[in-house]
Amino acid sequence: MSMIKRGVSLYSYQQEYYLRQMNFEDCIRAVADMGADGVEIISEAMIENFPDPSQEWVDNWFALLKKYNCVPTCYDAFMDGRIRGEEMISDDEAVQQMERDIRLAKRLGFKTIRVLCAVPLRIIERTLPLAEKLDIILGIEVHSPFRLATPWLDEYIDFIKRTGTKHFGIIPDFGIFVKRPVRILVRKHLRAGATPEIVDYVCQCYENNVPSEEMLAKVNTMNPNSEDLFWANEAYHYTYCDPKLLAQYIPYIVHIHGKMYEMTLEDGQWDEYSIPNREIIQVLKDNGWEGYICTEYEGQRHYHDMEDFDVDSVEQVKHHHEMLARYIGE
Repeated sequence: MSMIKRGVSLYSYQQEYYLRQMNFEDCIRAVADMGADGVEIISEAMIENFPDPSQEWVDNWFALLKKYNCVPTCYDAFMDGRIRGEEMISDDEAVQQMERDIRLAKRLGFKTIRVLCAVPLRIIERTLPLAEKLDIILGIEVHSPFRLATPWLDEYIDFIKRTGTKHFGIIPDFGIFVKRPVRILVRKHLRAGATPEIVDYVCQCYENNVPSEEMLAKVNTMNPNSEDLFWANEAYHYTYCDPKLLAQYIPYIVHIHGKMYEMTLEDGQWDEYSIPNREIIQVLKDNGWEGYICTEYEGQRHYHDMEDFDVDSVEQVKHHHEMLARYIGE
């Protein structure tokens, strides 16, 4: 039986939460209602009086987890690198931010912290002693445009091997497995005036791994408008890695973001349009990976140009979990 478990990043409900259509308890209830139990929290957005929540808020957090039979899975930390305009913060200030988040994550019962992919190794090295002391695992997010099997990731993996630390690993985001362009984003560019012929050509190039330089050279001969050029560049900001590459990173994966843009119903079953989840999860199962995949829905932002847009994030996430449960083998 697979030991892969299901959870939800509350980032998935950002739209409803921002518009006050869902409160904090609603978000946690929605996780439980779909048969999941893992809750990933967005620190700055959802912790009242961040970074110093009252004990009353903390007590209520634990009460809600108990009420809905949920568990804290991952604390999403951020790095405010430019708090003084264009001036970058110092390494000491970056370490202070990281250590602040480690202490708060511990207070809220989390075992894992998502570290943004832009945080350099030297900062992680300086904060790791506190993480080890408090038994918190730091996970660098492998997020598009970064990839697996690259010198960028190798530096972090080499550090883990060299030190033998059990308190640092990686958090792959399924957005690095976008096999075909995000369809709802394609439609958004078409609504904005992109040329269908050019849009289709760019999509074909992406799916066939045509180098961006070659694709752009051809697009520039097709009398493109500004929206065409915008799309041609944006399409290649997405990333496709072969899911088989995950196998070599199994010992270092501490958590997973199940990125999702659009769920589609085909032959009575729900699936994500752009990401080959079946292949990805099969690699995880074949290699005995254990841990949480937390859904991270980001499709809602691609409808905001429509006056009458109506996207139900809860329903999208629910369908994503129907798919996850099927592939996990629950």
